[in-house]
Amino acid sequence: MVKKIILSIIFAILISSIFFILFQYNFQKEMNINETNFFARDFDKSKILLIGSSHVGMLNAEKIEKRINQQYSDYEVFNLAKGSDTPTKRLEQLSQIISLKPNLIVYGIGYRDIGEIKYNDKNKFLELNNLFKISSSLKVDFLDNPKLTTLNVIRNTIEVKPSQNTSNTSTPFFPYNENHFNIMSQYEIEKEIKDDHGTIDIPTIDNNFKLKSLNTILNEFNNNNIKVILFVTPHNYQYLDTLSDINKNKFEKILNSIEEKNGIQINSLLTKYEDLEIWSSPNHITHNSQGMIYNEDISDMIIKKIKE
Repeated sequence: MVKKIILSIIFAILISSIFFILFQYNFQKEMNINETNFFARDFDKSKILLIGSSHVGMLNAEKIEKRINQQYSDYEVFNLAKGSDTPTKRLEQLSQIISLKPNLIVYGIGYRDIGEIKYNDKNKFLELNNLFKISSSLKVDFLDNPKLTTLNVIRNTIEVKPSQNTSNTSTPFFPYNENHFNIMSQYEIEKEIKDDHGTIDIPTIDNNFKLKSLNTILNEFNNNNIKVILFVTPHNYQYLDTLSDINKNKFEKILNSIEEKNGIQINSLLTKYEDLEIWSSPNHITHNSQGMIYNEDISDMIIKKIKE
C-alpha cells in the first residue's frame, strides 16, 4: 500500500511537471511573438515607454495616454513591463528599445530590482505548493485516495491560466489575469506575506550587479538623447514592515548613488498609497479603476517632463 502511494505521488509530480513545462514553453513562445511583432510595427506618434517589472505592469497605458492627450495629442504610451523583470534582464532588450527612438522612458524600480529574494525552507515549499495549486486537502487525500488525488493534481496543473489578455497592444509583454483586478483586504495581505514572501537582501553598491545593469541602461538612454523619468514603485505598508532597517538604508543609499551618477531625480511613490485599499497583492496596485490614482500620478510626472 505504501509503495503504491509513493508511486502515485511520483507519477502525479512527474506528469504535472511535464504539463507545466509545456505550459511555460507555449506561454514564452506567445510572449516572444508579441515582442517580435511589437518591435517590428510602425508608430504614428511620439512614443512614451513604461518599463519595469509587474509593479509597472499594473499601470494602464491607455488611461495614461488619454490623460496626456488632453494636453498633448501627439503622444502614444506603451507599457513594456515584464513579470519578474530586473535591470539585468532588461539589458537583453535594451538595443531594441533604443531602436524605437522613444521620446521618453518611464522606468519603475523597487526593492526587488536591486535586491535578492531570500526564501526559507517553508517559503520554498509553499512556492512549490502554489506552483501546482495543491490545496491542503489534496495533501491529505494522497493517503486516502492516491488515484483521485493524482488526477486532481494533473487537472489543476492543466487549468492554470497565465492570462486573460495576452494581445493588449498597449501592454504587449505583460499578460493580465483576474488576480490583477482584485482588491485584497489588509488581513489578506498580512496572510499572504506570512505565507508566500521571502525577505529582501540588498547587496552593497560595489557588489550590486543589478545596480550596475541599471546604471548601464540609464547611461545608454542618455547617450541616445532619450529622456528618462525614474520612479520608485509603490508598496503596501505591511510589506515595507517586513524589510529590515539595514536593507531600507541600503536602498536609500543606492537611490542617492543613482541620482548622483546619472544626474537624475528619482520620484518616489514607495509609501504614497501604503494604507489605501487599492492593493491586489502586498506590492501591486490593482489594475482596476480603483487604482486610477497610480495612473494619474504617473501621468502628471510625464506631463511635467514634457513641459520642461
